[in-house]
Amino acid sequence: MWYNCLIAENIYVAEDDNEEVFNDLIKYLFSVFTQTSINDNNSLEIETALLILSKVFGFIYDKLKNDKIVKLVKAFRIYFKSTNMNLRAKCSEAIAEIFRVINDKDKKKFKEFLTSILETTRECFENPKEETNVIIYHKFIN
Repeated sequence: MWYNCLIAENIYVAEDDNEEVFNDLIKYLFSVFTQTSINDNNSLEIETALLILSKVFGFIYDKLKNDKIVKLVKAFRIYFKSTNMNLRAKCSEAIAEIFRVINDKDKKKFKEFLTSILETTRECFENPKEETNVIIYHKFIN
């Protein structure tokens, strides 16, 4: 899964002159993020979309209009209500990347998730046996 993100990121960088290169990817990502429920059938797709978003957000941010940012905020609210720690961890990683890139005006829209990220991290520390929790645990410890 991570190698797909590297390929996508490298294609975007290589094709920076072509505005159309990632329009399909952006459409796909936001079709995933507008799903209103999380279940076993779509949770892996959502996790993958979050991973891709975290890898290419810096390249696509200036192309996103306010309505897309609002859609992301709505999606993150749903994801943090999930009991799926993999999904919550991917969501936390995506928001961390978004915070690195966005302007101060848009940061205000994502501020509400800081507590959710801390809660997710705390839960990962409390139960480091789950696969995602081990990854997060080692990122913070090492």
